[in-house]
Amino acid sequence: MSDIYIENMADAIERNRGKMAEVKARLEKAGVKYLLCSWIDLLGVPKTKPVPMWDFEALCLGKGPQFAVHSVSFVPELGPADSDQITIPDLDAVYICPWDKTQAMIFADLYWEGAPYNI
Repeated sequence: MSDIYIENMADAIERNRGKMAEVKARLEKAGVKYLLCSWIDLLGVPKTKPVPMWDFEALCLGKGPQFAVHSVSFVPELGPADSDQITIPDLDAVYICPWDKTQAMIFADLYWEGAPYNI
C-alpha cells in the first residue's frame, strides 16, 4: 500500500505518474467528460472545481485548477496577496457519479508553496 500522507507536492505528483494512464482509460471507457476536483474545507464542506477530461494529465501533475482558499472558506491567515493552493488528486479516490455518468468526483489534497496545506 502506498503512503497515505504525502509530505511534499513532488512526491504526490510522482505517486500519480504510475496510475494516470490506468485511471484515465477507465474514466474514458465509462464516458466521463468532467472531473469534479474536490477538497474538504475547514468546516467539513466539500468544495469543487469542474475540470474537463482533456485536462486530466495536467490535473494529476499539479497544473490543473488552483484554489483561492481564502475566497471560498474561512481561512483567516490567507488573503488575496497570497498564492493559490494547488490540488493534487488522489487517484485511489475517483468515483463516477451515479446520478450523471459523464462526471466523476476526484478527491484531492491541497498543496501550498510545495507542501501540504493543513487548514
